[in-house]
Amino acid sequence: MKIVILDDHHAILQFLKQKVNEILPSADVVLCSTIHEAKMTLDDAQRPSCLICDLEINAGRSTAIPEYCSRLKIPFMVYSSHVDKVLLQELKKCGVCVYVSKLSRTEFLKRGIEALVVGDNYFCPFVSATMEANEQFKETEKLILTEGQFRVMEV
Repeated sequence: MKIVILDDHHAILQFLKQKVNEILPSADVVLCSTIHEAKMTLDDAQRPSCLICDLEINAGRSTAIPEYCSRLKIPFMVYSSHVDKVLLQELKKCGVCVYVSKLSRTEFLKRGIEALVVGDNYFCPFVSATMEANEQFKETEKLILTEGQFRVMEV
């Protein structure tokens, strides 16, 4: 089984690889630290069985990889500190099967990885509580910028 892990923090990549190897010692784990690297790995002739990704890669929250996985029909798990109702709706459209907050305990991460590799759905208690919560604050939709606007913002 080939599993891709995308996160821009080396320590988290190694931590996730360790957790995957505890569950699936024979797994072929591919570590990626950029969206470009992950897309190249997903496009490889030997497609991965699934993917685990953060949403905060280098600059800002991005659903690019979950959207890409959705198009390629590759099951994916989100492991991110970003959890809000707008984001959850975006990820549900992409078919997220597992979502674990980085604020959760390790046992929930383990359950998430186990669910991902067997094809089950799992949302950690923090994510589930967010889905069920009454809106107590205003959440904003994702800002969509043109390439020119994005370049100006980066400067």
